[in-house]
Amino acid sequence: MIGTVLNGTKIIAKLKEGLSGDVYQGTDPSGNAVAVKVLNEAASARPDKRKEFVHGCQAARALKHPNILQVLEVHEGDPFPYCVMELFESENLKVVLWNKRDWIVGQEFFILRQIAAALRTCHDAKIVHGDVRPENILVNARGVAKLTDFSISQSQGSKLFNIFSSKKPGGSPLYMSPEQAGQSGLDIDTRSDIYSLGVLLYELLTGTTPFDKDRFKEAGYDEMRRIIREEEPPKPSTRISTLSQAAATVSANRQSDPKRLTALVRGELDWIVMKALEKDRNRRYETANGLARDIERYLHDEPVQACPPSAWYRFRKFARRNKRAVASVVVVALAVLVAVGGIAGGVGWVARERAARQFVLE
Repeated sequence: MIGTVLNGTKIIAKLKEGLSGDVYQGTDPSGNAVAVKVLNEAASARPDKRKEFVHGCQAARALKHPNILQVLEVHEGDPFPYCVMELFESENLKVVLWNKRDWIVGQEFFILRQIAAALRTCHDAKIVHGDVRPENILVNARGVAKLTDFSISQSQGSKLFNIFSSKKPGGSPLYMSPEQAGQSGLDIDTRSDIYSLGVLLYELLTGTTPFDKDRFKEAGYDEMRRIIREEEPPKPSTRISTLSQAAATVSANRQSDPKRLTALVRGELDWIVMKALEKDRNRRYETANGLARDIERYLHDEPVQACPPSAWYRFRKFARRNKRAVASVVVVALAVLVAVGGIAGGVGWVARERAARQFVLE
């Protein structure tokens, strides 16, 4: 590709190589530096991959925000589709998290607020990104973040938006909402991205995702779906306290120690993250901006809107997860109540009989 001219844009160097496409540096007809993403030969030979690539580029092109990687042109032609984008020298957030050794507590909020702002633009346009994860977030040396890869984005309410609808689901189950993991035909809306944003914040705080990566690698699709839909992940502070040696590494990378980091996260940050990760989307933040504003409240020592769930709510969640056990307990409890009631009634009857006899004798 080096030296190739595509509709006036000249390719001058390869920047990154991916599984289905490569990114090159180029110059447009006006001499401006740009990036060019080209779908590779193997992916171009597959109609589904071509459609996915073009769809993602067109969706990104329609969205204008400083924290969304700007797509300038989209070309669908043979032998391969490609798009021209702004040149943004960066690494994806996953690489940054792996390699950064001087991560300061507070930087995660700076990253999260930028992505929340980008998602607000998406959601205002009724677009669900559907794949919010570190690999799809670019971060430069100054900490500026940009959301990328809209290849599986959908209009809000699409019933086709289900990562388990095929044997090769798009995106990563680790960041997917319970609605996406279900097969009930439930409409997917923007609150699905709020869940993924909660997973992202969880990982930024703890260095790991709510559900264990290795466990997901070993689980089949049905088991992953069950875990996402039914199991409650530990709170971030609890997760840090159980990471053992990994907690020391995560804390050191944030210039802290496990005890201080756990204490920092415990309480309001736990509440904020767990509100975003609610299984019931009606209990999540309504908007990405709502989550970002609660972070702002936390940073300014103001009361946050998130709060720990009530004891009754926790019991209902427990009861749904353990229906058989709870049903058995209820049956036993009712039997005990009936027995106690019978005994009490019998005792009362005996007492009344004694009182009556005593009255007659007197």
